[in-house]
Amino acid sequence: MGVRHAGAITSVNDIRVSANGEVTLAARRGRGAMSRSRRRRGHGVSTQEVSAQQGTVKVSAPGRVALNGVAAAGQDVVLQGGSVSTAAVGAQRDVLATASGDVTLNGAVQTQRDVVVAAGGEVAVKGTCRPPGMCRLARRRTGRAR
Repeated sequence: MGVRHAGAITSVNDIRVSANGEVTLAARRGRGAMSRSRRRRGHGVSTQEVSAQQGTVKVSAPGRVALNGVAAAGQDVVLQGGSVSTAAVGAQRDVLATASGDVTLNGAVQTQRDVVVAAGGEVAVKGTCRPPGMCRLARRRTGRAR
């Protein structure tokens, strides 16, 4: 069974969503940390505007992780999946994207500290990365960074 929600989800504190299938959320805004996690193999997470004003945005799934709208965090944005694709991403600290397959950053990535991308497949940066000197991209093959 999956979870689908088309409206805004708002909370002063954390919001957690759990399901045995796909998770699709249209919008979520809050002050605390926001976490999305899928455990079943092959399942992914797709979300629109995600905002944690004072916390961390963390999205992980064994399948595809897709942030189709803006993702903003008062701390970090952490994305982990079989593949990762984003629109615009902003964080007061770090942006971390890790995938066993491809990572595609389609929008601007803005952070006060580091942008770290590690992928087993291709890495594509189609937007700008700020600050320019703080973007570290790595492709991994059979567990070794290149």
